[in-house]
Amino acid sequence: YMGGVQGIVSEPYRGLSDAHGVADGVMGVTTGVMRGMVGAIVKPAMGLLDFASEVSAGLRHSTSDSKTDVLPLRKPRVIGPDNVLRPFNREDALGRETMLRLNRRSQHEKFVALEKLGLD
Repeated sequence: YMGGVQGIVSEPYRGLSDAHGVADGVMGVTTGVMRGMVGAIVKPAMGLLDFASEVSAGLRHSTSDSKTDVLPLRKPRVIGPDNVLRPFNREDALGRETMLRLNRRSQHEKFVALEKLGLD
């Protein structure tokens, strides 16, 4: 904020000190006042944007570098070909996971049922 207010004084002074005559001095002061006014608006706005950028970067960093990986308690529930959500069934969840692993995680096929073959 102070940088923006400081420019209101320093820019006209700089315009005056660079002048080589009265006409140049008036033009320098006028240009300096304009630069100072623009700076008084732009510099605080840039500071706010920089602050927001740093806060969002900090939040992103704090959430992505978590030391504790949260593992799921169970496999995802299977939604059958009729698109009905039924109670969790561990064997169906394992069957769907096996199907996805064999299909290289392709979502083009739907898991219908699991039938175990052979002895338990």
